[in-house]
Amino acid sequence: MNIADFCKENEKISKVKVKGMVKLINKAEEILMDNEKLLFAAVVGSSLTDINPGVLVITSLRIYQCSQDLFTKSDKVLGTCSLKELYLKDITSIRNKNGLVGGKLEILGLTENFYFGGRIALLNKIREVINTARSHIENMPPSENNKSLNYLEELEHLAILKEKGILSEEEFNSKKQEVLNGNK
Repeated sequence: MNIADFCKENEKISKVKVKGMVKLINKAEEILMDNEKLLFAAVVGSSLTDINPGVLVITSLRIYQCSQDLFTKSDKVLGTCSLKELYLKDITSIRNKNGLVGGKLEILGLTENFYFGGRIALLNKIREVINTARSHIENMPPSENNKSLNYLEELEHLAILKEKGILSEEEFNSKKQEVLNGNK
């Protein structure tokens, strides 16, 4: 299954329409790395404001969200999106805050935080998939866990994101420096 298939399948529980999200779904598909296994994807809203929905993707290595920037909604700036990502190994906690029908999910990490609002069934599914993926990473032998993504692969991935216009030159240089500083 690809990201579009997952989004369509999860449309029933998310109650967020996939129809207007084709460009973001395509961008999310481009960001998927070859060494990742796709586990889940859905169109989600932010718990801070539901006017800026995005595509949430969970893989065997990380979670990421492509959202259309509020300031680039015109057709003149096609293909731009903001990207948030967090490696599963860097997640520090996941918290639910449920109401009667909807709720909020907070995914807190070392480098990024995610806040989603939505239907409880969707938020529970997201939490379940992340916890299952994290348990697989924790149970890997140390040698395989270290092989999952080295800093050279991270730099190559950042270069691809810059080349596709997802990261600006400034964002690329900042992320590159973080990778190099963390891997000396």
